[in-house]
Amino acid sequence: MQPEYQTSSRRQDVESIGHSGTTLLEKEHSPVDASSLSMSPICPAPLCRQFWKAGNYDSGLIYKSSSKNGTSFLRVHPKFLHSNATSHKWAFGAIAELLDNAVDEIQNGATYAIIDKMLNPKYGTSALLIQDDGGGMDLEAMRCCLSFGFSDKKSKSAIGQYGNGFKTSSMRLGADVVVFSRCMKNRKLTQSVGLLSFTFLTRAGLDRIVVPMIEYEFMSATSKWTSICSEQHFVNNLSLLLQWSPFSTEEELLKQFDSIGDHGTKIVIYNLWLNDEGKMELDFYSDPEKVVKVAPACQ
Repeated sequence: MQPEYQTSSRRQDVESIGHSGTTLLEKEHSPVDASSLSMSPICPAPLCRQFWKAGNYDSGLIYKSSSKNGTSFLRVHPKFLHSNATSHKWAFGAIAELLDNAVDEIQNGATYAIIDKMLNPKYGTSALLIQDDGGGMDLEAMRCCLSFGFSDKKSKSAIGQYGNGFKTSSMRLGADVVVFSRCMKNRKLTQSVGLLSFTFLTRAGLDRIVVPMIEYEFMSATSKWTSICSEQHFVNNLSLLLQWSPFSTEEELLKQFDSIGDHGTKIVIYNLWLNDEGKMELDFYSDPEKVVKVAPACQ
């Protein structure tokens, strides 16, 4: 049976906003302070598809010290996503780290982990799929996953402990990653979508990392999934997700949960990096018997 979703006028609101990369996330729900985002007034930064050169761009921004209530605070620039990912010299090391996260989910009931190739439905280009049937993440756990330095892994046997591995590994494999997760927590069944997009951040000329996220809760009284974000938060974040993810409509986005089942996480990494020769680092096609083969990095 296909899941049902509560509908409202917000879908028209998303269309009326247009797909502008300048849409700001609502401060209340965003992991960043949207009021202090800066945009390039001239042009967005170009994105190089070759990993070892992608961090060399000039955003054209004039940086000012940031303060709130008279107190200075730090912000994480999008360039850090790239420099942080250089801790993985080889793509297979990044894949192994993502699989380690899936292995950690065994303690939450995971019975399998999938690594496979798929097509970006928006452009027909190759993408990498990694999926498990572990406990999944609610919105707060998704925020921690897509932020820096947060980890909710308490077990001493857990491989990942420092809250950085997902960012280094996903950004090492591709410029962009969209995460789908379904979770039962505190007797609430929720599903969340989050986007970490180097392409969005650089082309929009942002001077800090912004992560669009939306969340739905299953309402047993109506047997429907309903957004539990505020209306404006949902509209702003969904607009960004539809513009910068591989999925053009809310229906396409939500259809990704069909293969997850009652709980689990699905990661789609796209705009995969090229090596210095302009060839894809992840070779999906030369050997049909292998899911993925790593081409020489040519660094």
